[in-house]
Amino acid sequence: MLSPDLEAISNRGENKFFLKTALAWKGSVTPKVLPRILVTLAYAALIVVLRSLYPELSLSITPFEYSGAVLTLLLVSRVNAGVERWWEARNIWGSIVNQSRNLAIIGYEYTPRGETIKRQYLHWVASWPSRE
Repeated sequence: MLSPDLEAISNRGENKFFLKTALAWKGSVTPKVLPRILVTLAYAALIVVLRSLYPELSLSITPFEYSGAVLTLLLVSRVNAGVERWWEARNIWGSIVNQSRNLAIIGYEYTPRGETIKRQYLHWVASWPSRE
């Protein structure tokens, strides 16, 4: 059972079985994507029919090889940029966690024991990294 906080953001109407969810029509993206899939299917079928009727028609594969190589380099550079951004964010988050931990230790040590301000201060420090 999910906690009350997680239950508020969970998908209440979603089926627990993958296949039923994947094949669902209501509330899914399928009605929006299906026309594009059908157009692509018709285009591919037309190419197959034309190829079988006119076998002498052909295209050189060279442009596709070059465009594939260029697309590969583009995708690799985009993935590397994304990984670098993720790594930088991870380092910044680790720094925030370490600084808040140090701040909590300092506040805990320099506050007299048994006072409610110590507990309140620790709650403030703990909530600082999770602020939006």
